[in-house]
Amino acid sequence: MKTDTPDCIRDLLLHDIRTPLAIVSGCAQLLRRRAAMRRLHVRDVLRYVESIEAAAKRAEQVLDELSRLAGPDDRLPPRCGTVDLVALVVRTSTQTRALGRPRITVLSSVKELVGAWDSDRLQHVLTNLFDNALKYSPDGRDVLVTVQRGDDQAVLTVADQGVGIPPAELCQVFEPGYRGSNVAGMFPGTGVGLAGVHQIVAEHRGTITVESQLEVGTTITVRLPIV
Repeated sequence: MKTDTPDCIRDLLLHDIRTPLAIVSGCAQLLRRRAAMRRLHVRDVLRYVESIEAAAKRAEQVLDELSRLAGPDDRLPPRCGTVDLVALVVRTSTQTRALGRPRITVLSSVKELVGAWDSDRLQHVLTNLFDNALKYSPDGRDVLVTVQRGDDQAVLTVADQGVGIPPAELCQVFEPGYRGSNVAGMFPGTGVGLAGVHQIVAEHRGTITVESQLEVGTTITVRLPIV
């Protein structure tokens, strides 16, 4: 399986930019609807404006990352800085809830988990994993996200109660273009998300694994070295 192609990252970034755009669109629709019903209060305006501002900042980050990939060296290393993984997970889940999808529960065994990582790229990972878990978990089932420290590693798990992945296909989930035979044609998707996630995790010298049972759910575990 190829893991060093920049196309995976580029496709993932293009996929991720839809999230902040959806937030902006959703907030605008809610503002218009409430204004038409004469039920628009100052606190509502402030809340929606904050969501729009956060979404705009997120879109700028994605575009910045895309511009970096368009440079002469397509395989630029992560721009690592001090990142609190717990805070990043909470922030990303909050942005996801702003889309009207409040089914993510975050549990952390530590108040903070600080490491040297690329914040923007890790947010791409989280956004994709959260979106996938929600998409493939029908009937309003919850998604559980856990964060913990294991020796010199940060351990993140995203567990859904969705349709699952056929056992024979588990070895293919991180291949570009792969889509489960039980979801193709039923759920929208391009099959590039998890390939890009795999690439980003590998860039951080981490590992990503998947466990799944049909009609029970899927758990994805990411382990990142704390540098």
